[in-house]
Parts: sequence; C-alpha cells; structure tokens
Amino acid sequence: MDIEKLVNSKVYIFFDWLWRLFVLNVFTVISLVGVITAFPGIVACFQSIKDYKEGTEDAVHKVFFRNFKQLFLKTVGMGIIIIVTFVILVYAKVYYAELLKEMYLPEYDYTDAQLLLPTMGNYVVYFCIFLLILIVNQLPIIYSYFNFRFFDNFKFALYMAFKFLFQGILELIAWALSVVVFFLATPIWFFIGIAFPMYATYSISRPTYWYLANSKDVLIHDKNEEKERK
Repeated sequence: MDIEKLVNSKVYIFFDWLWRLFVLNVFTVISLVGVITAFPGIVACFQSIKDYKEGTEDAVHKVFFRNFKQLFLKTVGMGIIIIVTFVILVYAKVYYAELLKEMYLPEYDYTDAQLLLPTMGNYVVYFCIFLLILIVNQLPIIYSYFNFRFFDNFKFALYMAFKFLFQGILELIAWALSVVVFFLATPIWFFIGIAFPMYATYSISRPTYWYLANSKDVLIHDKNEEKERK
C-alpha cells in the first residue's frame, strides 16, 4: 500500500479533520464549564482551526492548549464583559416580557401610548442581543488575525459586523444549525456543536480577513506595529 498516497487522499483528509474537530470540540466544551474560560476556549478553538489550515502538523491537544495559554490573558477580560452584558440583556428581556404580559391582561386598560415605551424597550433589547451575537461572532476571528488594543477589538468587531453583514448572517446560520442539533440531538452536539460552526466561520470569513490582514492597501495597525513605529 502506498502510504503517501493514502494520507493525501480526500477520504483520509476528511477523517483527519473530523478527528481534529471532534477533539477541539470536546476541549472547548470543557472550557465552557469554567465560565470565564469559555471565551478564551472558543478563541483557542478558532485559532487552532486556523493553524491547521495554515499547515501546522502538531497534535491537536498541543495546538489547542498552546493557543489557550497564549490567548487566555488577552481574551479573558473580553469574555467577562460579554458574559455580564449578556446577563444584563437577558434580565432586561425577561423584565419587559413580564411587564408587557401584565399590561395586556384584560383587567388593565392601558392606552396605546402607555404601551409604546415598554414595547419599544422590548424591541431595543432584541436588537442589542442580535448586535451582541454579531460582535461575539467576529471577535474570535479578530483575535486570530490581529493584535489590537483591548477595546479596539470590540470596535473593529462592530465595524465588521455591519460592513459584512451578509457574511456574518451566513456564519450565524451555521451557529443556528448548532443550536438545532443541541435541542434535537444533545449528545451529538457535545462532539460537533462548536468546532464545526467555527470551521464554517473560518471558511466563510477567511478571504475577507486574510485580505485585511495582508493587504498594504488597507491601513490597520496592531499593537506590535505601534511599538515598532515608536
């Protein structure tokens, strides 16, 4: 048997990637348990996929934990902010939902004008949740391609979320399918639910981010470049 031909075959490459994504998914799910380690784990998962796409041949556990270690201090603060913001938005959504439910009861006779403010507040919360999801989806990509200052990551994620909205929506479809799998086949989700959407996100976003990170026509400075200029 020609071993070189075997390892370069499409079938072997497929199952090799399947194994890598399976292991990355397990490690990332474990990182979710620590709460504050969740976002660093997600970023490490994306960085590991990027590393393999760019040619690394190291064992998958080494790649993940190396990235997790390198990215932890850089991303843990952003992860805490994301968690706190999400909790606040969920609380606001529950508050407005209960308020509107009570105001629409038959024994109350609120006018349309009185219902306007809580109704608008409810929609604003929906929009903020959607915006947060778009931003969080961009952040792992940004951390993998750039080395911005802390809040510049957030600002650039906001810019990319609206500049490439259609691309972002395609990426969110992959995450939506992951949510469906979670509710319909939870055991399977623990093996594919994060790494596979991450792989899809990488595949969709790579042309755009590679261009931005490598084109001399695009002016994007990271912290290292700023130190060099000084």
